[in-house]
Amino acid sequence: MVNYSPQYVNKFSCLGSKCPETCCHGMTIDIDKETHSKYQKIKIEGITNIPNLLQKKDNPTEKHFSSIKSRKDGYCSFLGNDGLCSIQKKYGEDFLSHTCYTFPRKNINFKENKLVTLSVSCPEAARLCLSNKNSMEIYEDKFYKKKKFNLVSEKFETPFANTGNLIINKVYQLLQNEKISYLNSLVIFNKLLEEQLNISQNSKQFDEIYKFFYENFCDIDIIAFDNSNLKILFLTDIFNIIDQIKLKHTCSNFYTQKLISLIENSYLELVGRFDNIDYAIENLKKINQEYFCRFEQKNNHIFRNFFLNEILGYAHILTNPNSFLKYNFYMSIFLATVSKIILLGICSKENREPTLEDFVNIINSVERSNQIFFHHDKNFKMLFNIDILKFYDKIDKKSLFNSSLLVFG
Repeated sequence: MVNYSPQYVNKFSCLGSKCPETCCHGMTIDIDKETHSKYQKIKIEGITNIPNLLQKKDNPTEKHFSSIKSRKDGYCSFLGNDGLCSIQKKYGEDFLSHTCYTFPRKNINFKENKLVTLSVSCPEAARLCLSNKNSMEIYEDKFYKKKKFNLVSEKFETPFANTGNLIINKVYQLLQNEKISYLNSLVIFNKLLEEQLNISQNSKQFDEIYKFFYENFCDIDIIAFDNSNLKILFLTDIFNIIDQIKLKHTCSNFYTQKLISLIENSYLELVGRFDNIDYAIENLKKINQEYFCRFEQKNNHIFRNFFLNEILGYAHILTNPNSFLKYNFYMSIFLATVSKIILLGICSKENREPTLEDFVNIINSVERSNQIFFHHDKNFKMLFNIDILKFYDKIDKKSLFNSSLLVFG
């Protein structure tokens, strides 16, 4: 088996007790069925009635069987006073649940090969991924830098999966190319996703179809108008959604409250303090031009790295013809939009450009608490909050991608 991973993954090391935003605090830690059984028998000094610390899920599966109850302070019940996991200290890594053992790693397994990325909901992973322009260079088995990689083998995979392999290599090249706007790259990627099933029926057409999309979308101005009004409407809708969540008392953990506070502050700064919506739009337009655009120009790699890391993290959408999985891509654009608007709020309030540290901290907070925008169905498929879909429908009922990009860009 060949293992592929971006450069930054190979530099990652868990900060443990030194982590500023530990994953042992404020996060739901799922337990697989095998680990749940193991924990019925373990004994740890200072922790009583361990089986009662595990809450079985309403619709348990092998992988998501139960979850660890948090203490009143939001920390995992098994976290010791030294900031380390008491289970791992006594029983070793083999006793960790699948979630705890792998996080923040995302292991995407194919029949012959494996791709590994990290979730930017981990602050150290976010820093490594987003801070360096070369962090997304792909390596094979940690040593060999690759310009092209094969997630699937033509001998064993379906025509659809093999076409997906061609697509992910193209989007990798596009998002690594600083001469092409990442927005244009995302459009080309989405076009290829939409045509993947047709292309897979005759893969010899791939180069011709890719060339057509490249020539038609590579150089055009994707957002040929000022979209400040859409951002204001988007922020207003998100603020109202947050208001509903608070009324339902579903935002009890520290990190969710932190994100809600960031969104509320951005709303008050960018919308709430203005008597006239036109004044809010003019302010946002000015702030974007004076501060955020300059920041993006200086840090051209940031959103490239973010989107490429996200796309690699759900590379299974390219090997599975289930079109539902495309929602992962649209959700990434949504999270980037929320992050961008929070940063614009900071720019406006403090009259300054955002810093790289600002960006890393915000994208980490948004990813960490994305459950306030999405939810899982009984099969653990991720779904948009219905009110978010209603907002996007107002922009373009026929294309969730178009709606997402028009607000984000």
